[in-house]
Amino acid sequence: MVIRMKSALPLLLTVLLFAALGLQAGRAEVCAEVLRSRVTICLYTLIPSLYGGIAVAGLLRNTGAAEWLGFKLRHIGRCLGMPPQIFGIFLLSQLAGYPVGAVLLRDAASAGAVSRRDATRLTAFCCGAGPAFAVGLAGTQLLGSPAAGWCLLLACFLANLVPAAILLYLAPCGSAAEMSVPAVHLNAVCITDAAAGAMRSLAAICGMVLLFGLLTAFGALLHLPLLAGILCGRLHISAQTLCAFSAAALDITQLHRVCTCGLPLHTLLPLTAALLSFGGICVHGQCLALGVREMRPAEFLCIRLICALLAAGIMRALLPLIPLPDTAAAFAHRTALSESGSLLPAVLILLTGAPVLLQKRTLP
Repeated sequence: MVIRMKSALPLLLTVLLFAALGLQAGRAEVCAEVLRSRVTICLYTLIPSLYGGIAVAGLLRNTGAAEWLGFKLRHIGRCLGMPPQIFGIFLLSQLAGYPVGAVLLRDAASAGAVSRRDATRLTAFCCGAGPAFAVGLAGTQLLGSPAAGWCLLLACFLANLVPAAILLYLAPCGSAAEMSVPAVHLNAVCITDAAAGAMRSLAAICGMVLLFGLLTAFGALLHLPLLAGILCGRLHISAQTLCAFSAAALDITQLHRVCTCGLPLHTLLPLTAALLSFGGICVHGQCLALGVREMRPAEFLCIRLICALLAAGIMRALLPLIPLPDTAAAFAHRTALSESGSLLPAVLILLTGAPVLLQKRTLP
């Protein structure tokens, strides 16, 4: 079955891309209008809320401060079953954003600092939204409540920490290389690399937002919202809600669509925590492509689903810490960032990760 899908994938992608090219050329004015609205989202929402967190996380990595913190907190890490090398990577992965942990574990395994077995087992847990997404975007920009953002971040952090600690208690890590006190340094190279890295990350994120806008326009031209409405009538949910959750579960940069569905906050916040913890299929593809080769897509997906459910439960328990009336009042004045109901982006984002998910994973 997998072989048949792999053989049919080139033809399917070719047909879809030529169809998209024809739609874009035939209805260029519609596509341009949608892209203008997406550029506004990038300029006034994504870049202001994400740049600071991504840049600071880059500084923590480049200066060695995150590794130093992991060493200083090694006694806490050992209580959780994590050697200092892994604990430092785990902490940074919760601050820097989704694919960073996979990259750092791969590099540590290649250098012999940790075993490939441990790197493979922990890759799915070193996948955090970070303050940039949880606090800057979801909490402050979308919900109008930094307190809600910090609770979202805490829920995602604990949802990764608790199952990782349980796993390492049942199956401890192997022996790791001895670690001396890491050096911490700050120079012009660290600063410029962090700034440039943040801009590269934002360019990739904003590029996906623009691409989704274009695909959304294609979906409207193909009358896919009408088909979604028929499906939602059978499921007794609104088309906007179905499309919003489908898009966010596949690409987390579409989280703003969930926050504009009109759900009550005691329901919206746990669901937002679950989506942030899950990360989206697009993020999963990045982690699998950039991480150690032994990681299996099915295992990664199952672990992220477990963490998402745990994050929703933790967020529900944290609701009394959030001033919900203030949050609701602020959120009531937020304007919808997207009013599209197309399911086409959700479908096509699966195809972007299909080559990674279908790739035969061979050992080096």
